[in-house]
Amino acid sequence: MRFVKISFLFFVFSCFCFGQEWVIDYKGTFYDEEVFYSFFPKNDWKKLSFEKRKGVLSGFIKRQACLYEAEAVGLSLSVSLHKKLSNRFDRLLVNEYYMKSFLGGLIPESALNFCKKNLDKDVFVRHILLPLPLNIKDTLNTKAEALLIKKQLLLGFPFDSLATLYSSDPSVSENLGSLGWISIGQTFPSFQNKAFSLCLGCVGVVKTDFGYHVLKVDSLKKSDYSYLKKEDYNNFAFRFASSYIKGDLSSLAAAHDSLVLKNNGFIIDRGAVSVFINKLVFLNENFSSRSSSLFLDSLRSFDRPLLGFGSNVFSGNWLASQFEWGLYKKPFYDNEGKLIKEIKLIVLRSIIKSLALEKGLEFSYSFVSQYNAVRGSLIEKSFFKHLKSSVVSPSESEVKIYFNKNKTLFLNPTTKEPYILKDAYGSVEASLLKYKQDSVSSLFLNSLGQSSSVKINEGFLYEK
Repeated sequence: MRFVKISFLFFVFSCFCFGQEWVIDYKGTFYDEEVFYSFFPKNDWKKLSFEKRKGVLSGFIKRQACLYEAEAVGLSLSVSLHKKLSNRFDRLLVNEYYMKSFLGGLIPESALNFCKKNLDKDVFVRHILLPLPLNIKDTLNTKAEALLIKKQLLLGFPFDSLATLYSSDPSVSENLGSLGWISIGQTFPSFQNKAFSLCLGCVGVVKTDFGYHVLKVDSLKKSDYSYLKKEDYNNFAFRFASSYIKGDLSSLAAAHDSLVLKNNGFIIDRGAVSVFINKLVFLNENFSSRSSSLFLDSLRSFDRPLLGFGSNVFSGNWLASQFEWGLYKKPFYDNEGKLIKEIKLIVLRSIIKSLALEKGLEFSYSFVSQYNAVRGSLIEKSFFKHLKSSVVSPSESEVKIYFNKNKTLFLNPTTKEPYILKDAYGSVEASLLKYKQDSVSSLFLNSLGQSSSVKINEGFLYEK
């Protein structure tokens, strides 16, 4: 991709006008570093070579150009795109609820505070591992041995020698007990609690599922997370703090979901579900077609109440609309148990979405970041699909010319001889249409590197 040079005066003017440093200007619309860093993490950008930066920036230009052009041609009004975005919005919002409300209620406050406090640093750790024995008496002896090794280290015994002599770590012969740089989230909670609580040069002992570890912290440095903006920093700290949750998460989630359904008065008429399934099976046998349309049409026409929650009761028509509007490709359920299970999931997602909206989670930083990324990706794909759909089908003369130039692409698999145009016309037409569609996409991408519509802040590209 060619990068368009900009004048020094234009650079000064832009920096003066905008609080954030601008990255690109596409057709007079400026995209600053905050928008760019939502596309590609700042700490990762700082590590890239110049050549790799050009590749990332090329992807950013492509994304923003597609968003701009999609808006210009009215793709935002597309029903199919709206449906996809709405579904992604709902799914991400439900996920945000489980992250913030469900997991947030299980994470110990002390664990979250610990992760926030220590996420901005890395520690260089060395350890000696003593495996756990099978009986309690020997476990006490192992602990005593670990404390004795700690004492020897404090007296000045070489760590390398003690690690080689005592450690059961299979890599000890190569690393002499060195684990290297460790960030929050890379080790078990009990291990990292001890590692990040030790002062520089200090030695400690901690028990994990692997055994007793004698630790020593050799060095400290700033972590990559220390360069993140506050919101991203806190999100990572929250994610790593979730490893401190006690109990089986799947069981806790199941109990939570059951309580949510109960508190919202969820009921299901199993008798009605059974009647519907029997009707569907009968129709399916008569039509000999296990089709999604048969399933949805049967649901729409089933006016008997199937379920209820909140203060409402719903028949098959409501359920059919949920299947149609959701991300179900070809729904078909002729098994009572499977259909009931799916109904519960649909209702649960509906309730959780309402709870998330009540809490205003659609405005949370993590949700907005995720949704914008998904939205950008979907619109980008939609724009290229729009470009391809704008290509006119090849004329008969175009097909003939293309065939004559590319006869070797259309060989008879038996004789290995080229088909005559009459026999291969459909394949040739389809191949040419695809070629034209790919050319339109390539032409658009190439134009981004050659057009004066794109201006790049080369200072941002080169900065350290």
